[in-house]
Amino acid sequence: MMNQPVLPDYTNCGLNVAASVLRHFGAETTQAGHPAVDALLAEKQYKNIVLMRFDGLGMATLADHLPGDSFLRARVARQMTAVFPPTTVAATTSIESGLAPCEHGWLGWSLYLPPVDRMVDVFLNKDTLTGKYIPGEPRAVEQVLPYQNIVQRLNATGRVRAQIVSKHGDTRVVSLNALFEKTLALCAAPGRQYIYTYYNEPDHTMHDRGVMAVGEIVADIDRRVEALCARLPEDTLMMLTADHGLTDTVPVYVDQYPEL
Repeated sequence: MMNQPVLPDYTNCGLNVAASVLRHFGAETTQAGHPAVDALLAEKQYKNIVLMRFDGLGMATLADHLPGDSFLRARVARQMTAVFPPTTVAATTSIESGLAPCEHGWLGWSLYLPPVDRMVDVFLNKDTLTGKYIPGEPRAVEQVLPYQNIVQRLNATGRVRAQIVSKHGDTRVVSLNALFEKTLALCAAPGRQYIYTYYNEPDHTMHDRGVMAVGEIVADIDRRVEALCARLPEDTLMMLTADHGLTDTVPVYVDQYPEL
């Protein structure tokens, strides 16, 4: 028997979390906020709002690798869906822009971009076939599919200092340890802060080794998040989410089907 399909719910996904944050600080958004996040933000005026995202850390992965009384599983507030398509690029860009995939157009890891007439790995700005970096400003994908990210939109309100902490964000870190330490340091800085962090595990390892190969990675994330929360100032709201989940599949190579 085939599993029932999981359909995107555009009232209960990462896009709605971003919309709640935007609206909370007075930035315009056409998307619906997330009711649970709206309720949290209405409790009080938090000095720090932290949204941590771990790529691929979906509900099934938590259940596969953590006991029910672990820090993260014991604190699950809401199960959400991914956007469609449920790819890292589409979901990440939705959370970082407050736009649905049909609005921002960043749909998958590799896209054909007419200005450079080639397939491009859009996050890395590299030619998909050769792996070579594509020179020029703005980046190739931004020539075709530009958007203003949530940090730019929030900072424009003057009500909060917002930044992205990741390997590729405006505040760059190269390790998981550095990501946590930077988050803690930013929370101690004066003024209201919106801190969005991104880390590419367990997704990165699962793509290579499968969904059951990341037990140590997930347990490490659980321990580190618990330790971070114990050190955060009391006036900090910490939220953690994934962008999508993963499941093991059998590869199908399209070039084996000439009619396609």
